[in-house]
Amino acid sequence: MYQKPKVFSPKKSQRPKLTALKIVEIVLILVVLIGTIVVFSSIGKTFKNISFGKIRNLFAPQVPIDINTQEDTASNLKKKLENESISVKEIKQLSSGDFAIVIQNEIILEISGEKDLDIQVRALQNILAKAKIEEREIKRIDFRFEKVIVEYK
Repeated sequence: MYQKPKVFSPKKSQRPKLTALKIVEIVLILVVLIGTIVVFSSIGKTFKNISFGKIRNLFAPQVPIDINTQEDTASNLKKKLENESISVKEIKQLSSGDFAIVIQNEIILEISGEKDLDIQVRALQNILAKAKIEEREIKRIDFRFEKVIVEYK
């Protein structure tokens, strides 16, 4: 038996969908271009009225400056420790801006002046509570590094 070869017939393309997609793409591209032109033209008008000093102040970080930071930080630290029922015997300001503190039971603390004091005081509370539960005596605690160093007797 002889079979006729099948005639190739291409699949029907979805021309209406493709043309609709092309129209949507063109509209989106035009919207983006027009929006970009509008934004840049308005920025140009805005910056004509602003001097360079004002621009620099716009982008400069707004950091409050403390005049008496050393005394304030030491007294602030002492208040925070005493609020947490930790008796402070002695506070010394180190040359690096950090603090060496002697607290109850002759425990030596080395606290970073750069890190947040509240976080360091809370961590100190947790360390002291854990040592009390484990019935271990602490000799020294150092908060100056990324990880806290606890030295036991």
